[in-house]
Amino acid sequence: DARMWRESFWYFVQKITHAAERGRRDDTTKQRKRRRRLVLKSPVHMARIKLLAHMFPKAQFLVCHRHPYETFQSAANMADKYYWSCFLQKPTCREEIEEFIFRQGEILHDAYEKDVKSIAPSRVMEVPFKELDKNPLETLEKIYDAFEFLSSEVEGKNEKNKKEKYKGSHAEKKAKAYIESAAMQNFKKNAFAADLSVETKREINRRWQKWFRLFGYTDDDNGKECKNSR
Repeated sequence: DARMWRESFWYFVQKITHAAERGRRDDTTKQRKRRRRLVLKSPVHMARIKLLAHMFPKAQFLVCHRHPYETFQSAANMADKYYWSCFLQKPTCREEIEEFIFRQGEILHDAYEKDVKSIAPSRVMEVPFKELDKNPLETLEKIYDAFEFLSSEVEGKNEKNKKEKYKGSHAEKKAKAYIESAAMQNFKKNAFAADLSVETKREINRRWQKWFRLFGYTDDDNGKECKNSR
């Protein structure tokens, strides 16, 4: 039921916003932090972009996309490691899980292509994951400037300067420190032991062809990138 989902999601957003605001108000330092934006990371929201844009008129949407082959491998890896804790009964075969991944992808692609056209381009930005992974600081600068985020975290400072640049800002310094931290330097992305079979690639090409077209990917193994982010 769409109404129940909206009400539940709105309640969820209120709860995490209240928790963040309570922490801000409890800040006893002289410079209280400015109210921070709520950031939600959920790939399935691609299929809800029109609904979310209506529910939250000031919301902005960052679509970080990957080559369909890599996306399928990542989804299959998550299914192997996590889905088993969610099943009400054990699937009878792996094909059932793969079909779920394929169908979910089709739903996301169809809904996003149709609904993104109804949203102002200034509210949506598409970024290839490889770009973010290879040049994180430069990519963050593009995102920051495109969405005109404020760099100041101190309440009342630079509030009128809506087009303040990211370069040299406090936000850039924090991002750089995090990226160069020991935790990030030692971080390793998931590695997939097995390559996709010819049959699986053929099925991805057929059923996720819209994903290839939307973001300009090719169907070779290297996943040659893709059109520029917008």
